[in-house]
Amino acid sequence: LITLTQQDYRWYANINALNPTTSLAGENVATSGASMLSVFRIRMNMEVTDSNLSAALLTFKLQYATGTGGPWSDVGAIGATAAWRGFDNATPVDGATITSLLLSTSSVAESYEEQNPSVANPNAINAGQRGEWDWVVQDFKAASNTTYYFRMVKGDGTPLDSYINYPQITSALLTFTQEDYRWYSNTNAITPVTSISPENT
Repeated sequence: LITLTQQDYRWYANINALNPTTSLAGENVATSGASMLSVFRIRMNMEVTDSNLSAALLTFKLQYATGTGGPWSDVGAIGATAAWRGFDNATPVDGATITSLLLSTSSVAESYEEQNPSVANPNAINAGQRGEWDWVVQDFKAASNTTYYFRMVKGDGTPLDSYINYPQITSALLTFTQEDYRWYSNTNAITPVTSISPENT
């Protein structure tokens, strides 16, 4: 019996490289400011207990919800219309094995993922160790001023055995600002022709 527990995470600014460099908050600390089309990286790890997880044994998916009780939705594919979706960085290869562990509690480097599902875990994780994954997510149409939670599940959608920490991010408050104007003489057409004064005058 292999027991899998989602443990620690950290938010990073996206970068066109395998390993992100700019953290947005401390380990297991929520971040904010997500806005439409903004892209983020989540480094998160999973602890294996009871038995070893052999290499290439399991694939995983990333899901999101507005509360830890769900309902949970799969992060959409690259270009999908889901509130949160994957993102294609130009240089790193989707599914590549990460080369640096960024979480203080991680033991084993696993994969970099741009969309669901992940590749099968590239490295074995012995009982008592934690494997680290890197997920790229894009805010496509997250609800304004809403906190989202993320979790990993098995490739078939089965939840892990337990969850200690959930990556959390809050979307920005949507604001509207009236900007420019121009007066026109009326005409019997959709588009007026004769302006009465310059813009903003």
